[in-house]
Amino acid sequence: MGTSDQVIRTSAIVIRTADFGEADRMLTLLTKDRGLLSAKVKAAKKQTSKLFCASSMFCCGEYEFYEKGGYYGIRGCGITHSFQKLPEDYDAYSAACVIADVAEKAAQQDLKEPKLFALVVNALYALETKAAPRDTVLCYFLQRLLYIEGLYPSPDSCVSCGSPKATRFSAERGGFVCEACANGAARVGRDVLDALRSMEGIVPKEIAKVKIPENTRGKLKDILIALTENALQKRLKTARFVTKHID
Repeated sequence: MGTSDQVIRTSAIVIRTADFGEADRMLTLLTKDRGLLSAKVKAAKKQTSKLFCASSMFCCGEYEFYEKGGYYGIRGCGITHSFQKLPEDYDAYSAACVIADVAEKAAQQDLKEPKLFALVVNALYALETKAAPRDTVLCYFLQRLLYIEGLYPSPDSCVSCGSPKATRFSAERGGFVCEACANGAARVGRDVLDALRSMEGIVPKEIAKVKIPENTRGKLKDILIALTENALQKRLKTARFVTKHID
């Protein structure tokens, strides 16, 4: 690395990996101070590499990047949490992949993302430690992400007219609507609305406090996936796949 290369140090977590050539690996990372960042790690697939673990999916730590010619590489990493236990639990790992995919779609480059970074790390930790059921963690993650992005629709008012009696859900209109504005929107059970309200005051490091009845989780998750797709204007393919084939 030349002396003129720019060095960047920031907290980051790996949310996508791709093999590059025989030994290298391309990483997509969610960073606390730079948002999304893609970087190449030379010889990452060699077990003797000092960056072997740092180049693994979900590895979290203090990364040191260098920039050269408009591209980033990784020079070092002080690992804070590897999340190595996640692949041992298929349900937890599938949920973690959903979280990584949604985070990648929501984050932006060259923009500080401290709240999203904290949300992702705490959600993965809750999955790994089984602090809450898989779908409870996913529901909280999606709801909190919408809140962080300023896109969370209140379950207490109609998105069309502002009525405080929202009892139906419209993915197309991005929220909840009242009977007068229903126009074919599906009715939402009180249990779903109560679950949304119960999560609103809980911060990411307290995910274990989230309590959603088992028979409510699936309905709530479907609504939150639809809301997130509408808000981000992107289809959540991983979330849809997990919901269809793994639930």
